[in-house]
Amino acid sequence: MCKKYIFFFMLLLIVGTIQAQETVIRGFSDVGATYSDSDEENSFFSLGQFDLYITSQVTDRLSFVGEVVFEAEDGFIVDVERVLARYQINNFFSIVLGKHHTPIGFWNTAYHHGNLLQPTIRRPLPFLFEDEGGAFPIHTTGILFTGDNIGSLNFSYNIMIGNGLGSTPISDNDKGKSFTGSFFIEPVEGVKLGVSGYVDKASAGVSTLQGSEETPVVLIKDMDQQILTGSVVYFGTPIELITEYSVVSNKLNGGAVQSTTAFYVYGGYNFDDFTPYFRFDRMDYSKSEPYFRPVNTDEIIIGARYDFNFLSSLRVEFQRQTFPDLDVEINRLTTQLAFGF
Repeated sequence: MCKKYIFFFMLLLIVGTIQAQETVIRGFSDVGATYSDSDEENSFFSLGQFDLYITSQVTDRLSFVGEVVFEAEDGFIVDVERVLARYQINNFFSIVLGKHHTPIGFWNTAYHHGNLLQPTIRRPLPFLFEDEGGAFPIHTTGILFTGDNIGSLNFSYNIMIGNGLGSTPISDNDKGKSFTGSFFIEPVEGVKLGVSGYVDKASAGVSTLQGSEETPVVLIKDMDQQILTGSVVYFGTPIELITEYSVVSNKLNGGAVQSTTAFYVYGGYNFDDFTPYFRFDRMDYSKSEPYFRPVNTDEIIIGARYDFNFLSSLRVEFQRQTFPDLDVEINRLTTQLAFGF
């Protein structure tokens, strides 16, 4: 499987170089060290994702984005995280086909797999990647209709139809499709206000997040899922602020709605190249949750970031993760050097 992905990746590079008006290849990676006080977790050094980011302007209207990640997981594996072909009709309307970061909220489409680009080492709990234990559908394969900078309020929108829960990038598990919509305004420079929604129906037999590859737990009935998210973002001088609140409703056919709430707030203060910051995350699950693993989690992060330049930064974070239902608390101290090339 790994060899197939590498062949596909090399083919993209060759075709893009020959045919495109302009092809640009950039990369991101990071290295770090973490101290943990958990009896179940060792302190460790870590190599982050090796992310190759390819953009190509094929014609005046047609462009391509590819994001391929190499990461260590029982040996190195290759994941094609995004493959997007965009056709721009005009400044306010484009059609994008391929594998996307699902436009749920702000963080998931603002920050992709290059860790250097995001303000903290770790993504917020609601928006962790699927292989990191994330609860939300972070990736979707489908068609996206999008536009931005419309009118005096700088209105932007994303409307997507794609494969749903339990699908793969090449197939879906049922005839139904997921639907995602996100809408933002920027009434003044640096301030973004938005709302987004995700709707899908997962069929009986789809693996839930309560199991694992070795011991899967599947849905016993069809399930409807809805995710509503509100977002407030401010990037001014010198303050940074991002906060998002989500309500997830999961309902088995014939059963009651089980609601999960997810919340995080990030704040930073810029002293030129040095930024101390704080983040608080919370995941609060229904006890009768049929799809998520219902382990309530709180997370506090206190950290600082120093930007050597726009292609490198050093971050130090203290993280306290609390699991109230299990009466467990884990403290970690992580140092990370993130860079682009």
